Amino acid sequence: MNQRVNIRKAAKENRAVRRVLFTGKQCQLDLMSLEARQEMGGDACPEVDRIFVVVHGKAEALVGGKLVSLARHEALFVGAGTTHRLRNVGDEAVKLYAVQARPDARAREVRVPHADP
Repeated sequence: MNQRVNIRKAAKENRAVRRVLFTGKQCQLDLMSLEARQEMGGDACPEVDRIFVVVHGKAEALVGGKLVSLARHEALFVGAGTTHRLRNVGDEAVKLYAVQARPDARAREVRVPHADP
């Protein structure tokens, strides 16, 4: 399977919290969008290495108990089994893409934000 995408454009246009673009046998490519002050994560996948890349905006990541700031064009590697959580610290949506070194979601999954009560 060979597929091509303009990852910056796709990430900037994505409005879903998580949108799976491609799923292969050994890896997966996701788009992510977090609105101002929105968070996601807090889990640790024992068999999945992840790389998060910020395309637009500012984020913080709590990785293995350490706080890391992320800005546009910065990447963060999270090793398998490491607890991690991402949070948008800006006033506008932060746009990211993530590569997982083992697929951990169903192919073509799209998660939308929950409505506030």
